[in-house]
Amino acid sequence: MPNSIKILLQRRTSLKSQITQLTNVLDKGAPDNATLKLRIARLTEVYNAYEEHNIELVVLDPDNQDSHQDEFINIQERFFSLASRIDNILNPADVSNSAGSSTETRSDRAESTAPTKKRRIKLPEAPLPTFDGKFENWLSFKNTFYNMIGSQTDLSDVDKLHYLKSALTGEAANKVRILEIDGISYSKE
Repeated sequence: MPNSIKILLQRRTSLKSQITQLTNVLDKGAPDNATLKLRIARLTEVYNAYEEHNIELVVLDPDNQDSHQDEFINIQERFFSLASRIDNILNPADVSNSAGSSTETRSDRAESTAPTKKRRIKLPEAPLPTFDGKFENWLSFKNTFYNMIGSQTDLSDVDKLHYLKSALTGEAANKVRILEIDGISYSKE
């Protein structure tokens, strides 16, 4: 087995153990909300890294593609289950509302799920990560940028692309300079 595949398998094992560790912490009892928010952010980073490692594994080891895919689906289910548990703890009102009452009608549910206007809030002052185009810096940049900007539902794709372009330097900035700042360019990723 080539060295790069062994390294990726070790990283995958490490990431799986981190997800298990977070599950164990939650099973022992829910920490305070601030800690849970930090843990869900960390869990998302771990999952995103795992996703990247799985893609690399499938490319480098196509003979075991089914095995890697099965492993990925297993971890994906664990991730969504754990993220859901944490979200339910952080937002208990959402859980009780989603259970609803037995007398609730279909029209009541339709009204309660009507889209609401998104609030635009200014993000707190925090330095954006920068990316210079070097491959070894990509994963760290991608995960940090996604957590700070890409996952924000109150930002439009135009805003996200603007933040992305401002975070790029050197060769990376030169590559995307020609992109128009519009939602289509950002969603192409």
